[in-house]
Amino acid sequence: MKKVLLIISILCSAMIASAYYLYDIVGREEYISTYAIDIDEITHEAGEWVVRGTLDASGKAFIFKQGFSGIDYRKENGDFYLRLRYGVVSEEPAKNFEVYLKNELDDVNSVYLQGNSSEDVQLIWQK
Repeated sequence: MKKVLLIISILCSAMIASAYYLYDIVGREEYISTYAIDIDEITHEAGEWVVRGTLDASGKAFIFKQGFSGIDYRKENGDFYLRLRYGVVSEEPAKNFEVYLKNELDDVNSVYLQGNSSEDVQLIWQK
């Protein structure tokens, strides 16, 4: 009976460790470094600002079918900081992306791309 309980506890521990490992690798979203992003253009079309660009597929962002999954942004003193996220995607990761910002850039002077840290910042547009 002690052997059965030991085996069950070992199997439960292994399952918990495996689940944590898989979540750590593919279950979370991270910000993309500015070095892995090329901004092709920023345009104003039909009342929306559109940011088009390309992701560098040679980096970590495309392991385990991870790709562009969304954005975060903030406005600060007339500046706009855009952060791109990557995470698990259901289809083949795309190299190209488009971000639509409805009137978000109308009152800003500069747009910055921000990566993983506050030091990872790149100016991509200025009035």
